[in-house]
Amino acid sequence: METLESDSGSGVKWLAAATTAGLVLGLLAALVVGPLIITGVYASKLFSNDQRGVVGTGIVCDYQGSEVEAPDGRGGSVKFSKPQLSNALSIIQAGNEAGVGAQGQKIALMTALQESTLRNLANPGVSGSMDLAHEGTGSDHDSVGLFQQRPSMGWGTVQEIMTPSKSASVFYERLKGVEGWETMPPGRAAQSVQRSATPTAYDKWEPTAKSLMASLSGSSCNLKPLGSPSGQMAIGTAGVSGGRAAILAYAQAQVGKSYVWAAEGPDAFDCSGLTMMAYAQAGIALEHSSSAQLLAGDHIPASEAQPGDLLWWPGHIAIYTGGGRMIGAQTPAEGVREMAVYGSPTYIRVPGL
Repeated sequence: METLESDSGSGVKWLAAATTAGLVLGLLAALVVGPLIITGVYASKLFSNDQRGVVGTGIVCDYQGSEVEAPDGRGGSVKFSKPQLSNALSIIQAGNEAGVGAQGQKIALMTALQESTLRNLANPGVSGSMDLAHEGTGSDHDSVGLFQQRPSMGWGTVQEIMTPSKSASVFYERLKGVEGWETMPPGRAAQSVQRSATPTAYDKWEPTAKSLMASLSGSSCNLKPLGSPSGQMAIGTAGVSGGRAAILAYAQAQVGKSYVWAAEGPDAFDCSGLTMMAYAQAGIALEHSSSAQLLAGDHIPASEAQPGDLLWWPGHIAIYTGGGRMIGAQTPAEGVREMAVYGSPTYIRVPGL
């Protein structure tokens, strides 16, 4: 969101300083679970800044290996399917992003094993959840997702909670707020976050979580966008090509980067700086100003919007990605995000697409 209009001709640009935090977290996590090899359209180094942006914003791991059998902590064993293992990898990836190390990842896996057996659960009583990608249903209050988090209790929107990497990221945020979580018994740490009616239920899953972490170390993890309610993919929508595909690919690669007023990359953006640079990938020149970009094309009905079109609100602009989703450089607190379209924006079709 722009608080002031950018003046690209002034020669004054406030640029975000590059961070080395991703490298530090990557080295720590690599010692714990080993490297996860990322392949596919959204491939990037596991611990790079770009990868930190991918995790937690609607991108999920698509596990391509074999099923895994692990001890269940009660003398038996349990077999995990590919969807369950994809969710486990998403949790591990989000833990790398959060910098919680093996202990935090183990606690998160124990929690998701108890709450959902690593299945992304919808809830017939929660509006919209059944329209999202899911692997089963639950019925506990308004709980949804891997961690059975509740929208009514401030865990996020239904869409966010049912995005595996996002729900894991929120879990890690709250875990890090628990004083002494690193040294307390893992089941107790899980309970400190979840506040379950069965506080000791997490303990039995510790052997399973350890086994999964060992089994998945070094696994290949293809990244794919989570399906949107329409059944289309939020990023990389089928049929998108040419300039629109170039715009989306550039915008997606910036997710997770910082918001800085007047910045136009490579490490930070403001809203119109992001859209300007994304459109440049399609050979289209836009001014670095949301008000100027409002006038850069035809205003169209929302029903006619296509991935790559612009969305405008007073003082703000973003890129439509399809399926009711968007990417925008939002605020200094949020940075560049992939998220649901909100409010009633003006949809803009720029000539040349």
